[in-house]
Amino acid sequence: MTVTYTHEVANARLSGFSSLLVRWKGSVYKLFYNLFLQELNTYRTHCGSLVNYDWISVPLVYTQVVTVAVYMFFVSTLLSRQYLDPTMNYTGHEVDLYVPIFTICQFFFYMGWLKVAEQLINPFGEDDDDFEVNWCIDRNLEISMLAVDQMYSKHPKMQRDLYWNIPNPDVPYTAASANHKVEPFMGSTFDMRLPKENVQIPENRMDLLKDINDSKVNNQ
Repeated sequence: MTVTYTHEVANARLSGFSSLLVRWKGSVYKLFYNLFLQELNTYRTHCGSLVNYDWISVPLVYTQVVTVAVYMFFVSTLLSRQYLDPTMNYTGHEVDLYVPIFTICQFFFYMGWLKVAEQLINPFGEDDDDFEVNWCIDRNLEISMLAVDQMYSKHPKMQRDLYWNIPNPDVPYTAASANHKVEPFMGSTFDMRLPKENVQIPENRMDLLKDINDSKVNNQ
């Protein structure tokens, strides 16, 4: 790359460089705004994929058939791949391999694939390799509380709108779009019911987390 200079560069004043910095600053802001919108669009796309993943679940009969087929295959293999009575001296049935190496490898491969498939059915469980959904909920709640506490006096002035006196307003469908109204999607845990004592918020949350961690350590 060749860089050329003119006499105007040597005779430039401080105001000229200041104008250059102002222009450069504006271009950075524009670039940052563009990248922010791109990342926001990517995050929205991933959230949509996550909703679709939870929406279409794997039928239970598929998992049962695969699990039963794999276990029955190895139970039958345990009996069918054994040698006949060596004392009878059957032709072609001499014992030439006391450790079935390939059968053992086949067992590890099939059972490993089966366990991986069982984990992929519900990646939001409580195992070490699952998604930290509980941590995400705690973090988002903490950020929300922080925003409310620090920004309580910086909200815009409240004004009465069209739905001021309506506690649960409906979506304002037009006459043309009313025929396309669909019911919202409910997650897979929408109908889950928990005991009353498990849904109450404890007074001292830190003591509860400490007891849970101590119980996990004792179980290990």
